[in-house]
Amino acid sequence: NYTDAELKKFIEAQGGITGVREEYIEKIESADSQEKAQKLQMKANDEMVSVIEDSGMDIPTYNAIATAYSSEPKVRNRIEALM
Repeated sequence: NYTDAELKKFIEAQGGITGVREEYIEKIESADSQEKAQKLQMKANDEMVSVIEDSGMDIPTYNAIATAYSSEPKVRNRIEALM
C-alpha cells in the first residue's frame, strides 16, 4: 500500500516523464543513425531518472507504483482520484 504523499509524487514524476518523452520522441525518430538515436534515448532516460528523483522518489518505488497502476485497479483509482 502507498501513501497519498507517495502517489502524489508519482503523479508529479509521471507528468515530467511525459514531457521528456514528448521532447525526445521526434528527435529519436528523426535521428540519422542508430547510434545517434541510442545516444538520444540514453539522454532521455537520464532526464527521466532526474525527474523521478526531483519529485522526491527513488526509482524502485516509482517503478513499483507504475506496475501497480497498470495491474491493480485499486491503486489506479486512488491515483486518478488524486489527479
